[in-house]
Amino acid sequence: IDAASNNGVDNVRDLRDDAIYTPSQVKMRVYIIDEVHMLSISAFNALLKIIEEPPEHLLFILATTELHKVPATILSRCQRFSFRRISQE
Repeated sequence: IDAASNNGVDNVRDLRDDAIYTPSQVKMRVYIIDEVHMLSISAFNALLKIIEEPPEHLLFILATTELHKVPATILSRCQRFSFRRISQE
């Protein structure tokens, strides 16, 4: 999901409403939210609810290049992994 283009609270509510259903074909449902720092404050608040109490079948990957723009309430509920460009050597 491109948060730069889908950054409103209604977009996150739709995602949240779909995410609660258990997948039928696979064990886990994974949502990758790219450019998560572009979400509105209302969208972050809507995302917070499901991040606080996610179903067992649900995993969110939040990607950002501007970590300082992600609210502390979101960051405190996430594991952080930093990735760097692979050298060509």
